[in-house]
Amino acid sequence: MTFDIERDYVKTGHFRRPSFEGIRSNVPRILDKMHENHIIGTFFLTPEVIANCEDLVAEIKRRHAVGLHSHAYYQPEFKGWNADGDSLACYSPDQKTRMILRDIGTYRHCLGKLRLFRIGRLEPDQTILKVVSEEGCQCDSSYHATNYGLLERLRVALKYDFKEKPVKYHLYGLEPSHLMRDQAVILVHPLTPPGKSDKEVYDENHLMRMIDISSRYCDPKDLTSCINTPQESPNGYD
Repeated sequence: MTFDIERDYVKTGHFRRPSFEGIRSNVPRILDKMHENHIIGTFFLTPEVIANCEDLVAEIKRRHAVGLHSHAYYQPEFKGWNADGDSLACYSPDQKTRMILRDIGTYRHCLGKLRLFRIGRLEPDQTILKVVSEEGCQCDSSYHATNYGLLERLRVALKYDFKEKPVKYHLYGLEPSHLMRDQAVILVHPLTPPGKSDKEVYDENHLMRMIDISSRYCDPKDLTSCINTPQESPNGYD
């Protein structure tokens, strides 16, 4: 299982002062549940979370694999932000390079070498991924499996040094049978603030059931497990 840990955009959106109430409330329970079931996951953290939730980040790092989760919405000084602050299509290659280098610098200063990366919105950007690869990232999870066909597999294999592990399922719509499929990368957004309910963002009861099932019938691993395994063929399917 993988988790994108960022501001509570359900509560504040992308354009107001950020709140981290949701992850501060939800993530400790997730960590305890995963510990209870002996499950290790992967948590992708935005630089905002790294800077504002130090105790929570330290606890995540102590128990699980961590990676960088890069968005544009927290970087309003770049031209294009007012058009759609979280769409990388609004920014020039130079701006995107500056954004990701700053994010990597924050991550490296607080958490060490960048090994795992996921881009915001699961919208792979070739400028960003090129920098991430050059900075030594070993595993990327920026694609969704439905958009990771043969041409994209070839592109990644030829252009980048990291291994790609595309997301296959989101928490909403996740069924127990999905957990049985080998190397299925599941994406969870544990952002919903206390008292709010949006099952297409985060359904805690459903997540807890899936963790229980995973512990009984699967062998869950974090994404670092793919780093020392052979790279899949561009023609292969997980």
